[in-house]
Amino acid sequence: MKFELTIHPNMWDRDGRVYKSGLPINYIVEGLPPGDEAEITKLGNSWRITRLKDSIRSESPVDYSNEHEALASLQG
Repeated sequence: MKFELTIHPNMWDRDGRVYKSGLPINYIVEGLPPGDEAEITKLGNSWRITRLKDSIRSESPVDYSNEHEALASLQG
């Protein structure tokens, strides 16, 4: 069964002292099956996926060039 996944910003870079003034650096993935959670986070110049499935946390060893490429890999 294929799920329709979407991403929603969860954390932002700051531009000076203004909250949420920079670009998003973390996204929550929505639309995964029950018991499955994922975040896409910017680390330096690449993006990485962290998953929580049945209370077990794992991080993808793959670096993605942007958040949309990481999301596409989750969609299969």
